[in-house]
Amino acid sequence: MRTIFHIDVNSAYLSWTSVENLKTGNGPDLREIPAIIGGDQKTRHGVVLAKSIPAKKFGIHTGEPVVNALKKCPNLVMAPPNHDLYHAYSRRMMDFLHSLTPDIEQVSIDECFLDFTGISHRYPSPYAAARYIKDEIHSRFGFTVNVGISSNKLLAKMASDFEKPDKIHTLFPDEIPQKMWPLPIGELFMAGKSSVKALNNPINDGKKIFLVVERVIDAESIFNQLNNKFNRLNIGTAGVKKQPGQEYRPTLPQVHVSRADYEAAERLDAQGVKVFAQVTPTREKMDFAEIKKVFA
Repeated sequence: MRTIFHIDVNSAYLSWTSVENLKTGNGPDLREIPAIIGGDQKTRHGVVLAKSIPAKKFGIHTGEPVVNALKKCPNLVMAPPNHDLYHAYSRRMMDFLHSLTPDIEQVSIDECFLDFTGISHRYPSPYAAARYIKDEIHSRFGFTVNVGISSNKLLAKMASDFEKPDKIHTLFPDEIPQKMWPLPIGELFMAGKSSVKALNNPINDGKKIFLVVERVIDAESIFNQLNNKFNRLNIGTAGVKKQPGQEYRPTLPQVHVSRADYEAAERLDAQGVKVFAQVTPTREKMDFAEIKKVFA
């Protein structure tokens, strides 16, 4: 079984600025006080690019206007962005990770996937390796990361977004009922505002079924059975590693369906309740007879 790590810098812009401040003595550790990166202190223009955990307690959100953030926290400390600095710290971290394995896929300046499968023999366990990586990054560079561990990129990404900062989390398929199902829909990776709104809107007088990640069903088979009508949203596209050192390339979207949700829908159908799924983005309705083909 493949093992994938998702490594994500905690409040990257703010952390990197804080590390540099401590090195040079030019400012405070922004991680310890209500602080943000972004905007202009005098004009109060701009948006919040990153926030500290103390700032989050005031209800400040990444992406909101600075003027709103200052209303929530008048004593908020602001620092301007420094993209040259961010790229320098990002490069140092990526160089370190590449020294461990070539199987790295950088997805943004502050996060990447690491395929642990090829180097698993060097460590007692995936958790031990993740702890070494996390602690070594902190020791070498002065900032913290979260590491998510799973068998595919989607679940590893979601795991790294659990409690922060400086944490390691797993989210393997058998852990999904316990760790993932209780989460709100908005926590699902790649589920934007429109998708969350659509999924939360009741259909058929409030009766609907949720298709939740639990097990992977062969994508090509499912699309053939359902005449390619099913949701093609990229949620769940884990990708396949072609050759050592190459990037992950997405294959056919994989549809993840909860057996428990299907069985619940089956019980409703047996009671005469009209059950169907709403297919996005076409808004077509999939009858239960079609849903049953998936589990035939």
